[in-house]
Amino acid sequence: MLYYFSGTGNSQQVAKKLATLLHTQAIDICHTTMALEALKKEDHAVGFVFPVYAWGIPKVVNEFIKTLPSQPAHCYTYAIMTCGDDVGYTDCVLERALRTKGWQLHAAYSVQMRNTYVCLPGFDTDTTEVGDVTIKDIDYITKNGKMIIGITDYEPMNYKDAKGNWTGFDTEFAQSVCEKLGVEAEFVEIDWDNKFAALDSKAIDCIWNGMTISDEVLRNTSCTKAYVKNAQVVSIYAFLDGNWTKVGKKFSDNLTANMAFVMQMHDADTDFSRVQQMASSIYGLDVSYYDNENKHTVWRKNKKENPLVTGFLSESLHQQFPQANTEIFLGKHRSSLNILVDTDQGLYVFNTSVKNIFSSSIFGFVLWMIGTSLLLFVVAVLFLRVQVRSISQLAAAAEDFGKGINTKFKPYGSIEVRRAGLAFTKMKERIMRQISEKTQMLAGVSHDLRTPLTRMKLQMAMLPDSKENQEFIQDINEMEKMLDGYLSYVSGEGGEKSSFVDVNEMVSSIINKYRKNSNAMIRYSTNYDVSAIQGREQALRRAFTNVIENAFHYGKTIAVKLESDDKHLELSVDDDGPGIPAEKRDDVFKAFYRVEDSRNKETGGVGLGLAIAKDVVVSHGGTITLADSDLGGLRVLISIPL
Repeated sequence: MLYYFSGTGNSQQVAKKLATLLHTQAIDICHTTMALEALKKEDHAVGFVFPVYAWGIPKVVNEFIKTLPSQPAHCYTYAIMTCGDDVGYTDCVLERALRTKGWQLHAAYSVQMRNTYVCLPGFDTDTTEVGDVTIKDIDYITKNGKMIIGITDYEPMNYKDAKGNWTGFDTEFAQSVCEKLGVEAEFVEIDWDNKFAALDSKAIDCIWNGMTISDEVLRNTSCTKAYVKNAQVVSIYAFLDGNWTKVGKKFSDNLTANMAFVMQMHDADTDFSRVQQMASSIYGLDVSYYDNENKHTVWRKNKKENPLVTGFLSESLHQQFPQANTEIFLGKHRSSLNILVDTDQGLYVFNTSVKNIFSSSIFGFVLWMIGTSLLLFVVAVLFLRVQVRSISQLAAAAEDFGKGINTKFKPYGSIEVRRAGLAFTKMKERIMRQISEKTQMLAGVSHDLRTPLTRMKLQMAMLPDSKENQEFIQDINEMEKMLDGYLSYVSGEGGEKSSFVDVNEMVSSIINKYRKNSNAMIRYSTNYDVSAIQGREQALRRAFTNVIENAFHYGKTIAVKLESDDKHLELSVDDDGPGIPAEKRDDVFKAFYRVEDSRNKETGGVGLGLAIAKDVVVSHGGTITLADSDLGGLRVLISIPL
């Protein structure tokens, strides 16, 4: 179908003449309803004819395009533009207008009209040559003398070499095309997300890069036919299939040609024994001949089969003996072939090896590929195991160090793993040195502070007993108690070495210690079946003591449970005391924090018990949490990984 708009009659003349040559109908765009009804019936080719207005498309044409339905499938779309001088970028304007409706413009042409009306002087036809002038992108590029190609850095298609020049498969392909066109190739690296904007703005002339051809891409730009498909597995299959086909067909053609020659020799030589001897010695064919009276018994004795390997042979037999009846049968052990050729003169039975119709090298190639792949896979697995083993040992050493276990670690493996191991070793040495220096400093501070406190206690003991002196002695004892708690908190038993600790015995001894000096009722249960865990014994004892002591201070009924599985050791301590409000449970793990409304200096400590317990548990890789107890008070749950 051909749609036209004409202002002076030139475009109408071109449209009607072209419609006559193409045996189609020319419809005026101004008759919009009739044009759209005709478009619904068109499905193979749609053309637009219109004059160029100020190097653009007429308004009436643009309005008609806005009413277009979806482009029919497999529809070829072209445009004929009449002009007096030059179409400029009219084809690009038309292409963008069609693209908004999902249409693709396949070709555009211009027709220079003799003595056409122009509104300004100097815009008349430059020459007397009139006729069809093809306006294509190639003409635009040829006029400029170069093609600006938008690419991205993507090996091996497009990438920069050591000298900074673009190279790669697509790059070299584009350079070859530009050489054929006689233009210069200029490569511009583009932002892939804005590729279509760069193309529409004419910052580049084309995109020469790997791109998936989708409906969206086709709606936004014109694409060439795909010349590369990214399908490595398919390419291997195509190679193997092509090789199988080529070799199998060649072997089959050679075999049938030899059979035909033997039959011709039999026609020329009545002594069939000589023919048999020649066929066997030269071609490796065992041939038998049966006349028309006896050939029927031979047909009944054979069982027909159709294996995959005989496909090319069957085709070749039909081509070599079009007038004869041919059949193929496999031997008893499927290593030989019986080929029957039934002619008007008689029946020929050829026996040959299966190896004569296909090459076993293809199987060798497949086996070689599979073997090589398996070998590379084994090498990769072994290599990765070595690297993973070194990383796992580094992770285990870091975890042991966090638990206070001094594990020796020697970095090995890849360069990156060795660097990480060396960095860990140096970090470990720095931390141990800082802990040692802190411990020594605190020991000195402890000695310096305890000496004046001891002298003060001795002096107060020599003074007369009075209420004021007793209060002062009480203050000194409180200061000593705070000092002990503070030093224990900041030291964290950092100098203690890790060993195997019997937690069941430790918890039992702690409970028995407080049971003697308390009237509280205590229940202790355990399913603990692990004799010992690795950790810092004194640190763990202090943490468990603080938690259990806290329960004895504020509860009358206490329940302690020790449980374990294959992964964790859990200690829960419940009491019926006042508990701790949920909003303050995070704060009690802070150093020197005390819940004043439920605890005081006479019954409580200095606010370090739970802080020390958490520090010890976390250093062993565990967790400590607070919750409401079934007894009505507080539940402390400690979990330590085994």
